[in-house]
Amino acid sequence: MKRAFYLKGALFGFLTSLMVMALSYLGNLLLGLPFLPFDFFDWLARHLPGSMIETGIQTMVNVIRALHLGPTDTTAKLAEQVQGLGLVAVTGIIFGLLLVWIGLRRPLALLSAGLIGGALLWLGMVVVESSLPQTAIN
Repeated sequence: MKRAFYLKGALFGFLTSLMVMALSYLGNLLLGLPFLPFDFFDWLARHLPGSMIETGIQTMVNVIRALHLGPTDTTAKLAEQVQGLGLVAVTGIIFGLLLVWIGLRRPLALLSAGLIGGALLWLGMVVVESSLPQTAIN
C-alpha cells in the first residue's frame, strides 16, 4: 500500500517538474526570462570541483566518439541540456517522495511541508539565477 503512495508521489513530483520546466520555457520564449534547467546545470558546472567537471566532460566526449553520435561540440551541448532537464525532473521526483514520506508520518504537517519545500526550491533557484553572470547564453 505504501509503495503505491511513493509511486504516486514520484509521479506527481515528476509531472510538477515538467510543468515548472514548461512555464520556465514559456517565460524564456515570450519574456526573455531565464530558462531554469539550463541555468541550474550551468550553475552546477561553475560550482562543482574542477576534477569532477573534467571527468564528466572527458567521459561525455569518449561516449560521443565511441558511439559516433555526431559532431562532438553540438552533441555535447545537447547532452548538457538533457542533463539540465533531467536534474530538474529528478529534483521534482525527490521532492514528491519526500512529501509522501512526511504525509505518511505526519499528515497534518503535509501542507506546511509542501509550502516550505516549494519556497526553499524557489529560493534556491533565485540564488542560482542571481549568482550567474547576466550575459549567460542558453
